[in-house]
This record gives sequence, C-alpha cells and structure tokens, in this order.
Amino acid sequence: MKPLHRSTLALAGAVLLAACGSTPPSRYYTLDVPPSSASPAAAPAPALRVGPVVVPDTIDRAPLVLRRGPNRVEILEADLWAQPLKQEIARVLAAHLGARWPQALVRQDGPAPAPAGDARLLLEVLQFEAGEREVQLALGWTLLRSGATGNAPRGTVKASEPLPAASAGPGQDATVAALSRALAGAARSLGEQLEALR
Repeated sequence: MKPLHRSTLALAGAVLLAACGSTPPSRYYTLDVPPSSASPAAAPAPALRVGPVVVPDTIDRAPLVLRRGPNRVEILEADLWAQPLKQEIARVLAAHLGARWPQALVRQDGPAPAPAGDARLLLEVLQFEAGEREVQLALGWTLLRSGATGNAPRGTVKASEPLPAASAGPGQDATVAALSRALAGAARSLGEQLEALR
C-alpha cells in the first residue's frame, strides 16, 4: 500500500473515532405527578380505565420534539422519553384522577380485557408542544360507560405553562417539568368536566 493511502486511511479513522467520542450521552425523562390540590369528589364511575391514548405521529417517538416555528420542529436525539409518550400520558392522568377520586378504582388501561362494568376514558392528544416560551397541551376525551345508551360524552381540555429562560446546561428538565404542570392542569379540567356528567 502506498504511504499516501496509509495516511489517508489513518486520517479517516481518526475522524471517525473523534465523531464517536463526541456523541452526547442520552438523557431519559418521565412526566411528573405533582401532589394534587383538588378536594375528593364523586367519580363518574366506580371503576375507570384511562386509555388508550392516541398521539400524533409527529411526537409518537422516543426523542423529545420541540416546536421551533410554525412549520419546523427539532427532534432531540439525546433527550428521550423513558417509555412511549402515550403510556406516560395515561399513567399521569390515571394518577391525577385517582387522587381526585380516592373512592373509585382508577387505573391505566392495559392489554388485559376491561372487567365488566368498568368505564373507559379514551384520549386523543391534539396538541403537546414545547416552544420557545411556553408549552401547550390539548386533549380530546370520550367516556364509554358500561350499559350506557346514546352518544358517548366527549369533550376537550386545554392547558399551557410558561417556560423559564433557557438554562446554560444540557438537557430538557425545565421543558419536561412544564409539560408535567400543563398535564396536571389538563387533568384538573378533565376531572371537572367528568364530574359535571353526574
């Protein structure tokens, strides 16, 4: 092999090693469940299964997605959800509603068939965005009650939370915390709408 070829290969190898060495570590996030301030209230059903949750394809992925403009998003390959976002949202909403209705059996929907008599809360994420200054959340819901006739009750809840000034360090802790607060606000509105069905 000619010396020039050997030096070219060595340079290419050094560049590849440098690129591998500069890969940032992955960070994993979960949504928080802040303590509920709501007073216990009567639940819309004795047992409620929360889910399934439908999320847009844009955010139905492991990396966090940030809104960077009307027609542009940024996918953060190093900042990842610890489990699928639809499961995270169902888990947090079930926890909030369970705290609001301690006398009811509220649980996240799972693969097992729902027991007879359980109500099911179907959810569709209409908006779950983090921008430069705030996060915005909108959820559509449908309540399916065992033995009920006619059209199923449905509605929409919205919430937003400001984002603090960008921190100097890496990571999206502030963004995820704001999303958690927004989801808590949406859970309060959801609980109020469901209680009004009684």
